[in-house]
Amino acid sequence: MYEIWLMINIVFEIALSYWLPITLGVGLWLVLMWLARKRLSTQVIPLSLALGAVAAAVAFFALPAINKSTLADMGYWVDWVNLGSWALTAGVLAAVAVIPLASLMRQPR
Repeated sequence: MYEIWLMINIVFEIALSYWLPITLGVGLWLVLMWLARKRLSTQVIPLSLALGAVAAAVAFFALPAINKSTLADMGYWVDWVNLGSWALTAGVLAAVAVIPLASLMRQPR
């Protein structure tokens, strides 16, 4: 249980150190959603999910290399949960970012 709380604390501390880019990213996403509000449609969801899945897969294999590590170095279940969580986060962020962009690029009816 200690490892889980430690992991949550580490993620929180990392987020605190990047509060400005996180705030700017959320603000940019809100502006894009506002601009695309009239064109938002469920038709962009399949594209969004597909690109999110690709982003998650790429992140799963790229994140260890970015941290100067390998998948072979992952020896503890918490390491795998952490890697999977970060990869899933990257996929969700990519999927959510695609929704307003794809909606803006769609031809209005």
